[in-house]
Order: sequence, then structure tokens, then C-alpha cells
Amino acid sequence: MVKMRTSGSTLLSLFFFLFFLNACNNDGKKPDETGSNDSTTADSNKKADVKVSAVKRNSLIEISVHDLDISMAMYQKIGFTELASGDDPFPYKLISDNSAVLMLSKRKETGMALIWIIPELEAKKAELEQLGLKVLTEPAQGGKLKMISAESPEGITIRFVTGLNEFELPATVTMIDIPMEQIMAFTDYPNKKIGMLGEYCVNVKSLDDAMEWWKKLGFESKSKMSFPYPWAILSDGQHLLGLHQTEEWTGEHITYFAKGQAENIKKLKADGLEGLEDLKTSMGPMPGNATLKTTEGNSMFLFSF
Repeated sequence: MVKMRTSGSTLLSLFFFLFFLNACNNDGKKPDETGSNDSTTADSNKKADVKVSAVKRNSLIEISVHDLDISMAMYQKIGFTELASGDDPFPYKLISDNSAVLMLSKRKETGMALIWIIPELEAKKAELEQLGLKVLTEPAQGGKLKMISAESPEGITIRFVTGLNEFELPATVTMIDIPMEQIMAFTDYPNKKIGMLGEYCVNVKSLDDAMEWWKKLGFESKSKMSFPYPWAILSDGQHLLGLHQTEEWTGEHITYFAKGQAENIKKLKADGLEGLEDLKTSMGPMPGNATLKTTEGNSMFLFSF
């Protein structure tokens, strides 16, 4: 569950991520120090019908819920459909909006986790243990689905799963798949209701320490900034991870981005989506942006370009 105290600087950092998504280690330069070419950006924004190929991934985000049907009804309202379901080792539903793939799992605890689907678990378990992690095994009860779990130093749950290979996960489009020079011209959003998946965003105590840890799991830095506080974007080609060294909020949350998000938010409110609130900060309202408090108590940010 996310606990946050949203401020103007927090939102600035999230918005700055758009402009540095494909940059590599800019040494903490501020936006006016990056040497970007405004004319090139302007020309690219005039292009229409930008096409991006969807990418097959072996990853998803798990969201623990109390009631699968209630949570599924909410996610359907924001553009998700059910792919598959099962009850081993716990009841779950796989859902997607062609940008994210989520596993809604009925567990006693609530929260989220990053998941990778792999062929076998023993080698990965040994690798994690070499990193000094305590690895928990969740054996299937007579079925195929098995997983191991661990936690990052900042408390992010990571899971590696076998037994999901039988399900055909859809190819997806996220922000990492779109060249930065085309991102403002891209409008073919995979989710017509809220846009496309951005970063899986978490706060950390030490950005440098957190980056070093995630790099051991195969993540690479896409951008690193010091303004308005230390933060970075990393990816392993599967997940897009935002690390933010701040005390302004805690926990994890999923971000979605779209041009015309204000109209999307207006339609969702008209459709009766509960938990959707206009984003407000210490700097005042942020028109066209919203926070969605999900039925299981997590938060999603819906941002406009």
C-alpha cells in the first residue's frame, strides 16, 4: 500500500522522467543542462501516426487482493480484460490492457510485486542467495505454478515463477518501447482508457546503493538525475523501474501516461469509477492528472503529457 504526501517536487520528478527516459547517466544534469535540441523535438512532434511494435515479455506485476471479483470489476473499468485464471497455489487472475500484464492474486496480505517468468527456479534461487537474500519458496499444491520470492533492500517484493508458460501472454507496448523523439507524437495507446504503462515507481534511502543492487539483477540505468532530488530510471528490458530518493512518499505505485489524459479522466468519472481524484499538490491543482486509489488499497497515477 502506498503512503504519500504529494508535493510539487515529487510531481516534477515524475514528469521529468518523460524527457530523460532514453538518456543514459546524464551525471545529474538539470533539464536545461542536457543540451537537447528544441527544433529537433518540435519537428518530431509534428509527425503523425507513429507506429511501435508490441514486445513479448516474460514479466508481469502481481497485485494481491482480498476479493478477485471486486478487483477485476475495477480493472475492467480502466481497460483490462481477463486472460486466464487458476487457484494453485492461491486463486488468481491474469489480466492485461496490452500495456501491462497483471496477476491479481488472492492473498492474506495486500501489496504488489515484480514477477519474472523463468524456465526453472533452482539456478535463480542460488543466484539470489549469493546476493545475500533470504529466498522463500511457494510450492504448488499439486499443480504447475511454483515461485520463489525475495525482497530488495528497500522492501520491494520480487518473484520468479514457473508454470505460467502455458499461458500465452500478449505482446505489450510500454513507454520504454517508444523512441524519445517520437513519444509526444505517439497516440496509438494500447489502453484506450488510460494510455500506456510508465514506471514502477518506488522510494529508496540511497539512490546509488539501490542502483547497484538492481544492476546485479540485470537492470541498466536509463537516466540518473539529481533534481529535484536524486532519482533514476532503470530497466532490464522487462520492467521499467523508477528509484526515487525521497521521503515525500513511501511504497510502490504504477504510473500511466497519455496525451489527452484529462478527457480520459473525465470519461472514467462519468462512468462511475470510484477512487479517482484530481491530482492536487502544494503548488495547486494539476489539471489533467489524477490519482486512482484501487479497491485493494494501492495507488495508480494517471499523468498527462
